[in-house]
Amino acid sequence: QRLSEIRQKKGMSQRQLALAVGKSQPQICLWEHGETRMYVDDLLRCAEALQVSVNVLVILNEIHYES
Repeated sequence: QRLSEIRQKKGMSQRQLALAVGKSQPQICLWEHGETRMYVDDLLRCAEALQVSVNVLVILNEIHYES
């Protein structure tokens, strides 16, 4: 889901990201819905294509602590 959010903020379609990283559009969809996991090299390519750090892509949720 984080991938989808960042991709959309960058104004990129799934197809455009797929072309940039050498994957298919359905594969991007699977990643975005958490149905498959990315290999490290795919993660690096996505970060480069989206011009963000790998850390930005892997942070899924903020941790909230209750006192």
